[in-house]
Amino acid sequence: MPKDCFHSIYHQGFCRVAAAHHPIRLGAPKENAKLVANIMRQCDKKQVAVTVFPELSLTGYSLEDLFFQRPILDEALEALKILVHASKDWYSVGVVGLPICHNQTLYNCAAIFHKGILLGLVPKTHILSEGEFYEARHFASGQNVQQQQISLWGKTYPFGTDLLFQAKDFPDLCFGVEICQDLWVPNSPGIAQIEAGALIIANLSASPGLIGRKKDRHLLCASYAKRLMTGYIYAASGWGESTNDLVWDGQMMIYEAGEMLGDIASSLPDSPELLIRDIDLQALRAKRLRSNYFRQLPPRKTKDKFTFIAFHLSPISEDIGFERNISPFPFHFQKESMAENTLEVLEYQAVGLAKRLQASKASKMVIGVSGGLDSALALLVCHRSAEILNWSFDKIIACSLTGYGTSKTSEDLGAQLMKSLQVEIKNIDIRPICQKIFQSLDHPAKDFPLQGNISPNEMRNSLDLTFENVQAGIRTDLLFRLAGQQNALVIGTGDLSELALGWCTYGVGDQMAHYNVNAGIPKTLIQQIVCYFSNKDALKTYPSALREILAKIAERPISPELLPSDNPNTLQSTESAIGPYALQDFILWHVLKYGAGPKRIAFLLQKAWGKHSTENSHSYEAKELLKWLEIFGKRFFNFSQFKRSAMPNGPKILPDIGLSPRGDWRAPSDLEERIWTSEIESIKKMFCAF
Repeated sequence: MPKDCFHSIYHQGFCRVAAAHHPIRLGAPKENAKLVANIMRQCDKKQVAVTVFPELSLTGYSLEDLFFQRPILDEALEALKILVHASKDWYSVGVVGLPICHNQTLYNCAAIFHKGILLGLVPKTHILSEGEFYEARHFASGQNVQQQQISLWGKTYPFGTDLLFQAKDFPDLCFGVEICQDLWVPNSPGIAQIEAGALIIANLSASPGLIGRKKDRHLLCASYAKRLMTGYIYAASGWGESTNDLVWDGQMMIYEAGEMLGDIASSLPDSPELLIRDIDLQALRAKRLRSNYFRQLPPRKTKDKFTFIAFHLSPISEDIGFERNISPFPFHFQKESMAENTLEVLEYQAVGLAKRLQASKASKMVIGVSGGLDSALALLVCHRSAEILNWSFDKIIACSLTGYGTSKTSEDLGAQLMKSLQVEIKNIDIRPICQKIFQSLDHPAKDFPLQGNISPNEMRNSLDLTFENVQAGIRTDLLFRLAGQQNALVIGTGDLSELALGWCTYGVGDQMAHYNVNAGIPKTLIQQIVCYFSNKDALKTYPSALREILAKIAERPISPELLPSDNPNTLQSTESAIGPYALQDFILWHVLKYGAGPKRIAFLLQKAWGKHSTENSHSYEAKELLKWLEIFGKRFFNFSQFKRSAMPNGPKILPDIGLSPRGDWRAPSDLEERIWTSEIESIKKMFCAF
């Protein structure tokens, strides 16, 4: 991939599309063609691949019996001819609506044209004749119109509902067309188009503005795009249609797999004409690769029903900007769903734990509490599980396990949290036990003082991985021995991000528990949840002191606190070792959700977190982004899978996301990261800045 191609949305698997409308000149096709041409020229400047206009956009939808007038039909064809001829200079494929007479029958059609060629004509399948609609008075259904040709201007062109349009040089750009009511029926023609390979559906619509109708359209498009893992472009008529009995709201929407990329609705004469967004075709393809539904479709049964019309797009290789938002925090809940989702998370975790406690016939829970994010959420889960089982809260044995790096602030916050939740508290200093192990191993830390500061020289020679793992191991060992003594289960606190990066001690360490309630939740989401629970409107049944404690915990830097520091204000930093969790969770999302590789993730990281990002106030240099991307690959693929292969049970929380070897992520423990790192090396060669 040349350097320029790295920044190209098309070479990164995105496709720029547009929904468009213009002020309709009712019954004036050539005037409408001029307005369409003006918009197409705008799309050409923005390198839009497909531009979709409303239903009957060359004549207007509300002509009623004037559709039978020969001059209207003839001028509509002339207007189309003008557009087709003009399109030889345009980049975009145009999709416009007009009435077409074929075999003594009038059809409501979409015309698809590109680079001076009429690619085909698609008639509307479902003709609406109910309520305010009388389409059957004028138009026939195209349901049985397949494998036909139509003669226009001395040539023949494909005509039928069995047409799909595909770029030869950008094969993921394969789209089908349906018209207005086709979206609303159970057997939408787009379903068969998608089964045959279309990744985008274009809908030309003329839908009147009625109370609740905008919401209905959103629900339909979102559900359609989500169920069928497709991109959906919807363009409806607005200003200029007749207001005899109806008003037209000009709604335009672009959806991708259930996510709304953009929406405009206005019935005013000066309303926006264009909605442009970049649809992620690579993500849609990745979703379908994992889908059992698409995998089981018989290829001949679906593809043989359609005629594929090829065109040459010439994908742009330069940087043409980016017409969509890339969330820097893809795991975060949206503001409007925050309350519902966070409480749901807590409930799912608690129900999973309660069922395991009941099945195991355990009578208590044991949990280590550090004063950090993960153990704070896990303790809240234990508290809720006790409520579900009608247990008293003193059935939760919360342990503060003081080690060499434990800070006073964390210890105090943990103590306050445990006290506010009325659980049984155990304070255990693990340093004497650790010292005995260090002595057995003849480790340099064997002579560390159990109290007071450790000199920098002592630390320099002793603070190795063994020093950290002994502490993590002793903590877990004590929790399991205590659980055995109390007929309890050890509740794990490690999160999804730590599992992905292998940031845990294997076996007798924080990797192990009887049941891990946080295993399905990444660090950035835990941080958001704890922040939300510190809000005055959340956890209303809990004392206000608890919310204040949670707020302080959420603000603390993330640290394992295994290494001592001679400065109480300077903690051992997890993120300085493995990278900012915001970046690593971003990478994890795209790896698990879409199977994305380094080149694509590097591109997305620059859009969400780069110096020129508009999505985030914090930004990183390209070199730093690539550094953490490389570390993710090495940790995730090379030396952490064996920890995930033996991970304890715990509830899956997020759709399509999980690392359980019994669920979403199954991988060999001895895999290599070679493909990942070699791709990063190729990026480095492309960009000296890296």
